[in-house]
Amino acid sequence: MLTSRQKRNKTGKKSTAIILSVVLLVMSLAPGCGSAMAGDFAENGKQDPVQVFDSFARDLFVELASQDELSLNYTLADPQAYGITKADSAFSSYSVEEMEKDRELDKEILSALKGIKEDELTEEQRITYRILTEMLKGEGAGKGLELYEEPLNTVTGMHLMLPVLLAEYRFYGKQNVDTYLGLLEEIDVYYNELLEFEKKKAEEGLFMSDRMADKVVESCRVYIEDVEGSLLDEAFQERLEELPEINGEEKAAYIEKNRELLKEHFVPAYEKLAEGLEALKGSGSNDLGIYYFPKGRKYYEYLVRNSIYPSFSTVDELRKAVEEQLEADINAIGIAMRRSPELAEKFGEYSFFSQDPQEVLENLQEAIAEDYPQLPDSEYRIKYVPESLEDSMSPAFYMVPPMDRPQENVIYINGGKGSYDTYTLLAHEGFPGHLYQHEYFRRKETQELRHVLNFSAYSEGWATYVENRSYQFEGNGLEKGMGEILARNSSITKGMYALLDIRINYEGWDRKEAADFIRQFFSVSDETTDEIYDSIIADPSNYLLYYTGYLEIERMRAEAEEALGSAFDAMEFHTFLLDIGPAPFTVIREYYGEWLEREEKDRLPEKMILKNQKLKMVDFPFMQC
Repeated sequence: MLTSRQKRNKTGKKSTAIILSVVLLVMSLAPGCGSAMAGDFAENGKQDPVQVFDSFARDLFVELASQDELSLNYTLADPQAYGITKADSAFSSYSVEEMEKDRELDKEILSALKGIKEDELTEEQRITYRILTEMLKGEGAGKGLELYEEPLNTVTGMHLMLPVLLAEYRFYGKQNVDTYLGLLEEIDVYYNELLEFEKKKAEEGLFMSDRMADKVVESCRVYIEDVEGSLLDEAFQERLEELPEINGEEKAAYIEKNRELLKEHFVPAYEKLAEGLEALKGSGSNDLGIYYFPKGRKYYEYLVRNSIYPSFSTVDELRKAVEEQLEADINAIGIAMRRSPELAEKFGEYSFFSQDPQEVLENLQEAIAEDYPQLPDSEYRIKYVPESLEDSMSPAFYMVPPMDRPQENVIYINGGKGSYDTYTLLAHEGFPGHLYQHEYFRRKETQELRHVLNFSAYSEGWATYVENRSYQFEGNGLEKGMGEILARNSSITKGMYALLDIRINYEGWDRKEAADFIRQFFSVSDETTDEIYDSIIADPSNYLLYYTGYLEIERMRAEAEEALGSAFDAMEFHTFLLDIGPAPFTVIREYYGEWLEREEKDRLPEKMILKNQKLKMVDFPFMQC
């Protein structure tokens, strides 16, 4: 789902209640100042910073969760338990003006945070504090780059995601049904805002190329169809069936109302969007990466720093790390194939033990028992992407349930998205991937705010890391040795895409340069290399985001294995990563250093530690310990 953080990055929608929360926080921390709220936390005339910060974090959580109806429904099943009666709006506003307001508010929140003495907070609060500080300190770099965003890209565009979000909108009672119908009534207003944004992009010479516009228009036309039997018609009826409080007559009336709104608002919204984009064709001349826009490189740097949050200080430093891992994987797969030439011959003929999703998920839960923390049984459902949407949707995706309804985990599988391995796909989306990771962190005692601050590089990095590890899980059905080759091959493919992301969008590779690079790895047609190029320029840094998170985790693991040797414990390493939870890798790295130091102290024999310390002092460059 699009989390509150993602929406805020795009729309800048926050209410003035957050400003009030900031003001109260500043007042409660400043010497000689006070407020009614802050006074409640006084002990012997002194403000309790722990309680003040908890209140601030809670207020911020409530505001982010209730910024729009979609955010609220996907965050909380029972918002009234948090004092929320309704969301601030149906959909978040999308405009340059709102983004600018949001940036100013970020400055106020950051200023308030600077007034806090970090050492007076609890350990859990310090993590939240560091995360918020890291998130907010770089937001100012986006000033003047607002129109470089592309809400209608062909990979993660809102026109693709919104129908699925609406189809999964939860019905807990009649009120949710009525709110949902209200959303349908407002969708044309929201899409009109998106179109106005695209017009401004066109005025500034930043509109997409005709080639890309044709792709977006084509995907819009999928929704311009007979509403009866469509995704939003069938999904609506399915959810109504789960509400026993609605009788047959009411149900029929609701179904008719839903179809009426789809015809009068949803379909026209897509028609107008498609027509508007057609009219803007010709205003976008750049058919290559964002490098070729005036501030393209600056915008890419901003994306990397404020969406991926890597531990690497520059894009060039990150590129070198990607190249190093890519080279290491290529060398390793070559060695493995020379060692086992019979496996190289069978490379295209391997198979996992099963392609049945339920069997695979059950097997994965058993396979991870030794190296991953135990998780109580988790409920989940498997759904399939409607046939009409198969061409425009990912091979699979996980829908995060509301915080207070954890049993509503859903994994969508795209049955028409080419060939894929169900085993590794569900390792990524299910166990020990997204579903497992989400459920693990949900059970931790953390501030609610942590659950609406999204860090895709962490979550996708983890899911990619465990997907790669799953090639070598016991009982997956692969022949011995094949798992290592397949894992390396998968890493090479992802590394290739990540490197292309940088080379195309940050360094300006054209289609020929990209095609030449791709053909170093695969024998493919010009049409295929163009498709790859288009997917990379559609959503700059998207492929890099997945791989960077994976790379960060792999590098930490390699460092821990080198430092600890045979004392390295995969269970402890995975527990550390899961316990720290979603966060920027700059923050994770700080805590990782402390964790590794404790592991060395606790696990290595005392004489080994002393030996290492001595070698470090005299610095023998020819010895590796």
